[in-house]
Amino acid sequence: ESPSLLLRDPGRPPPALLFGCQTGVGRTNLAMAMGTLVLHHHRGVTQKPDLPHLPKTSPRDRLRVIQTFIEVVPKGQQIVEEVDSAIASCSEMHDMKEAIYEYKKKLEGIGEDYQIQGSSTKEYFLQRTLQSLERYFYLIAFNYYLHEQYPLGFALSFSRWMCRHPELYRLQAEMNSSELTVTGDLVTKGTWVLVADERFCPDVLSTAKEMSVANFRRVPKMPIYGTAQPSSKTLGSVLRYLTDAKRKHARIVWINLREEAVLEGNEQIYTLREPGYLEELIPVPAASPQQLEKVEATLKGDLLKCQKWLEVYLEAEKQMKMFKSCLTTQEIFSQQKNACQGLTYRRIPIPDFCAPKEQDFDRLLEAMKSALAEDSQAAFVFNCSSGRGRTTTAMVIAVLTLWHFNGIPEMSEEEIVSVPDAKYTKGEFEVVMKVVQLLPDGHRMKKEVDMALDTVSETMTPMHYHLREIIICTYRQ
Repeated sequence: ESPSLLLRDPGRPPPALLFGCQTGVGRTNLAMAMGTLVLHHHRGVTQKPDLPHLPKTSPRDRLRVIQTFIEVVPKGQQIVEEVDSAIASCSEMHDMKEAIYEYKKKLEGIGEDYQIQGSSTKEYFLQRTLQSLERYFYLIAFNYYLHEQYPLGFALSFSRWMCRHPELYRLQAEMNSSELTVTGDLVTKGTWVLVADERFCPDVLSTAKEMSVANFRRVPKMPIYGTAQPSSKTLGSVLRYLTDAKRKHARIVWINLREEAVLEGNEQIYTLREPGYLEELIPVPAASPQQLEKVEATLKGDLLKCQKWLEVYLEAEKQMKMFKSCLTTQEIFSQQKNACQGLTYRRIPIPDFCAPKEQDFDRLLEAMKSALAEDSQAAFVFNCSSGRGRTTTAMVIAVLTLWHFNGIPEMSEEEIVSVPDAKYTKGEFEVVMKVVQLLPDGHRMKKEVDMALDTVSETMTPMHYHLREIIICTYRQ
């Protein structure tokens, strides 16, 4: 608001900035850090800043949302380091960044949950962690704004500028309990528990008896398959089926879509869950598939080392188990390389119960392109925990990709659907139709996607799971 902050007059000092709140700590500290950043930009990038230099933070020690910011934003590293220095220069009474780690450490240290002032302790410290993290994140976004808008004389207000950067809102929306560092301690202390896949992944298609895995299926006349998570024991059966005399798939690309930590213990597949919320998956704070696999390897080492009886949840009961053997998903597939030399394993984690991100589409397309460049007859197998949600999404993406490689089939005339809410059954939602109008040849784009959805849904009728129709079904429920 102050013109003298914009006019860099070397003859006049910048205005003094004085901030206050009730105690002069929390909100005041935030405003002081903002003021420090503004004055840093006022002096200009050519002058040496007087912000304190801090030791560099390794990506491993950084919070996931901040590490992702650094990777997606130009000069992201510099922007974050400037904010860290500004916070440090105002930290005499309160260090905003350190507060995040303090709350996070307390949250990770809670074993058995208990009540504090009538609320869950875990919930209390989780909220404090996320509130502190949100404050830090907005400071970083504000510094990004200053980098872009200070040279332009603040052509856009911060709120309007944020609206032009939806990727920042998406990053902010991803802040959750997955910021906890995944270690075996979280399991041995009881903060998280191990839950067997079959507890929430029923074999709706009844394929386990014949194929050894739940919900195994193939898209008609296409080398695209979907399945639930296989174990080291059952994976061999599936690979033998895919390479037998009838199917003869010489090259198989197996894509694991799970974003949660997955381990095989004593020949059974487990994931981490919170004791009070067993149905909810815990996504791992990993910036890349490789990082996710490192987390699984660390977790495996911790569990084997502790040699304790651990509480695990099986299909219908709770038991105490000690793990004598433990494998990561990478190791499960590596064991099959000698028996099936045409096998390529990829981990492309995508979120459950929501759309894949743009980079997820990039990774899926790249995996398919590189495989098809080597072998145009390559088969693609997708799995998530149940072989349902994420697997279906990836199978539809694969169908569309192969159609564009090999030619899109003729589209039949649109059928007249005489059921309640027919237009919604056909996916004619208001927001979808707006997208159709915006896209060149939008109606054709939608028809091709609908045809791919219908093709994939044919493989899974007993599941009653159709990506388009489930929208209105869920809404009615």
